Amino acid sequence: MAPGVAAFLSILALITLRVTGWFSRLPRDLGLSSGNELLGWLLAASVSSVVEITVSPTVTLHVGVLWLFFAFLRLMREVPSSSRLSVGTALLFFGFAFFIAGELSEFDPAWVLFPLQRFCLAFLIGLTLLVAPRLDLRLSILTGGMLTGIILSSLSPLSSTGGIRIGSAVHWDMLWISMIALTALHHVLSWAERKLFRFRAKL
Repeated sequence: MAPGVAAFLSILALITLRVTGWFSRLPRDLGLSSGNELLGWLLAASVSSVVEITVSPTVTLHVGVLWLFFAFLRLMREVPSSSRLSVGTALLFFGFAFFIAGELSEFDPAWVLFPLQRFCLAFLIGLTLLVAPRLDLRLSILTGGMLTGIILSSLSPLSSTGGIRIGSAVHWDMLWISMIALTALHHVLSWAERKLFRFRAKL
């Protein structure tokens, strides 16, 4: 599958599910004003999937990075001031770990055949589930961490693109698969917690 296709199909599936009435609680969990705002973000993401801008002869920008930046700012608006320091610390750790995993893959040929950056991303998602209780906090860490990692990667001297490439279709795929996985795990854990609470109440 070509890079970017997985993300586009994921976004298209989410748009279809939203239009048909699914995920009624998701806008509230994200701190969004309405389902229409969520649909607007998804439609903007679908456009971002296929657009790259040549900023200069040596700088290319995947528009998904701009979407990611504004999505992160929107999520951070709903983070309580008392939690912003912990969220900021977590996302910086997330971003640097993601960046270092990518650099190791570029620097050491021994890692070429192992999806180190994807493995690191899965580990960080699990860690995010442990350090943040709410979905908006968890996605703030994920989006802010990936944004940090992508920017650091674009400035790395180990880049093999011959210029500054800010974001890519591969990063876009990783972002959307990670966001869907994190959201799904959040709801599974919430369901399990409710079931456990009801079970204990019956004892």
